Amino acid sequence: MQQTTTQTTITCPQCKKQSEVAAPLNACQMILDCPKCGARLKRTADTCCVFCAHGKNPCQPNKSIGC
Repeated sequence: MQQTTTQTTITCPQCKKQSEVAAPLNACQMILDCPKCGARLKRTADTCCVFCAHGKNPCQPNKSIGC
């Protein structure tokens, strides 16, 4: 079976807490609620997804979905 998610660390710009979350490998995720404070994290204008904007590591580029 092919893996569809990976764990990554995000940092909330509001509460500054870091959280381990599951990031999809086959899709860009545009919005994520902070697991610590509930703030709505969104991608920025210069990034493809919320993980590229707020993650420790950028997402895995997938040309078939436009990343």
